[in-house]
Amino acid sequence: DAITSLLKRTHPVPNRLRKDNHREKMLCSISLQKRILGHLASTYCVMFDKTGESIITGSDDKLIKIWKSRTGLLVATLRGHTGEICDLAINSDNTILASCSCDKTVRLWSAQSSAELCVLQGHTSSVTSVKFSPYTFQGSNYLISTGDDANLFFWRSINGTFNKQPTAFCEKIKSS
Repeated sequence: DAITSLLKRTHPVPNRLRKDNHREKMLCSISLQKRILGHLASTYCVMFDKTGESIITGSDDKLIKIWKSRTGLLVATLRGHTGEICDLAINSDNTILASCSCDKTVRLWSAQSSAELCVLQGHTSSVTSVKFSPYTFQGSNYLISTGDDANLFFWRSINGTFNKQPTAFCEKIKSS
């Protein structure tokens, strides 16, 4: 479904279906707040930025879109991947957006200007997951990517510049 829905949590509503140790179970009432026609193909990844001001979506249409979370207005469309978008991540500073794709690449984007910063290549198959480390280690930040090639790549960044040669970990199961 090409519809991105924004849900809003509202006040808890008591539900007396079951009591645990004399405490009532509470359920949250959730209502549809906004419905946006977002992409022209299936959308499999969605996230908020660190401030909650923006929603970022990635789709099989090979596009990443950034939306204002309060209004649903489209802010930017990021183009560059040649395959379906599999995952999205944003760093702890809320300055760099990472995307990965079936095109075997990880792309980094400026969260402020939406400009492409660099393309990280090394996977031999679809890249299915990407995450920023929440911690700095010896002055470096890390981005981790995984994919259908069974590799776990650690991309090192010093002062926002990523090393294009990752540290790779792969342990394939050996058949006896």
